[in-house]
Amino acid sequence: MDWRGHLGFNLLVTSTLFYLINLSGVEINRILIASSVLSSLPDIDLRLELPHRKITHNIFFGLIISLTAGYIASYLGFSFEVVTFSFLIAFITHLLGDLLTKMPFRP
Repeated sequence: MDWRGHLGFNLLVTSTLFYLINLSGVEINRILIASSVLSSLPDIDLRLELPHRKITHNIFFGLIISLTAGYIASYLGFSFEVVTFSFLIAFITHLLGDLLTKMPFRP
């Protein structure tokens, strides 16, 4: 799946989920936008010339990156929760989107 597919899949899944559980507001909109922008982040392995769908396509890697980004953001004065959830949602929807393709990986 390319970046457009990941962005669209993230928007579809995340906005539907937020609607179904009746979440709204500025913070939710920030998470929706940020997670959509970040939805291709696990494919950074292609640019770094790492084996594709190995290290960066792992839920534990996503959790570590999400928490690290959240802590850095809170140190800089941004919301820990918004940044952490944005990264985490981006990773999860990316992995879910990749499950719809043929190439195998171990989430």
